[in-house]
Amino acid sequence: MTYTFDWTVNGQTYTGTTATTVYAGDTIPATETSETDVWQCTITPNNGTQDGTQTVVETIIYSDFCGQHYCDTSLDLGGGIELNLVLVPNGTYDMGSPTTESFRAGDEDQHTVTLTNDFYVMETEFTQEMFAELMGYECYDGESTAFGIGPTHPAYYISWHMAAHLANLVTERYNAVNNVQLRECYDCTGTGASTACTKVVEPYQCTGFRLLTEAEWEYAARGETTAAFWSPIGNAELTGSITGNTTILSDGSDLSQYGWYYYSKDNPYGAKAVGLLNPNLYGLYDMAGNVYEWTHDMYSSYPTGPVINPLNDTSGVNYVYRSGFWSSGPSHLRSAKRWNNDSNLRTLNIGFRLGLTHDDVE
Repeated sequence: MTYTFDWTVNGQTYTGTTATTVYAGDTIPATETSETDVWQCTITPNNGTQDGTQTVVETIIYSDFCGQHYCDTSLDLGGGIELNLVLVPNGTYDMGSPTTESFRAGDEDQHTVTLTNDFYVMETEFTQEMFAELMGYECYDGESTAFGIGPTHPAYYISWHMAAHLANLVTERYNAVNNVQLRECYDCTGTGASTACTKVVEPYQCTGFRLLTEAEWEYAARGETTAAFWSPIGNAELTGSITGNTTILSDGSDLSQYGWYYYSKDNPYGAKAVGLLNPNLYGLYDMAGNVYEWTHDMYSSYPTGPVINPLNDTSGVNYVYRSGFWSSGPSHLRSAKRWNNDSNLRTLNIGFRLGLTHDDVE
């Protein structure tokens, strides 16, 4: 049985707009929707025993609009800019990669992790307009602008310390808007690229905005899948001959619909505006590619047995970042792939996203 999906929005026929890059018939891109929209879908079977004999009409009123996309809570940063967060439920998963996973690295030893807290995660990477609103200047000031510039592009040229400082600024804004007293998770001195931050509260216990722990990041990126990549089918691996332009994964899913990487690095060159591709199960965009994302943790070897709320913020020198970026090969976008570097590094392909513990949000 196949079906025809005919959409109207506010009584007018919907055929897609110039902003629509993929129109699958039964799905309307979130960027096409606006607050108070009334969407109606007429579903008609095209073959089989019910060919043309039954039509089903469903109507949805989009009454709770949250920025560009769906989210579970949001914060007004000022200047008409919304920081949207989605809720990720607690759970247990296997962190790292199995020895059978293609292109796995030696620091991905698989082990069982339990996260006991629900937690919020920004639905997109922290954007350039968010940075400018809070800092009063552009993240790329004094640097090359050849790698993707725009208000909704991800912020980059961000050190780990700058990301921690911005987490504190978001906490300050949240407290002011909501008349609460969430605690800042970092102690920061200096300004701009010279900012230096230290951790003052264990992240699972801190009430304010913070970087995700490495375990939280991978859990959120996996979206309840166990394969190398998140996909709606859930069994996405790299097989056969792989190049930077590989798009189709082992389960038939198309990596280019979920992540920005070498295949799509041009037109335009560099990072892309956030939220243009499909989100994962939790509603998170760009967890594979676009820009790397700093995590809270220092880099070290994984434990050998099961752990609860794992954290490494006392040993090591470098800090972990995840995700791959807009010119990475496809294997670098695997959910288990780890990267690390000096916390002062500012470069064209590292950004971040923030989170916070669920119970701490009013």
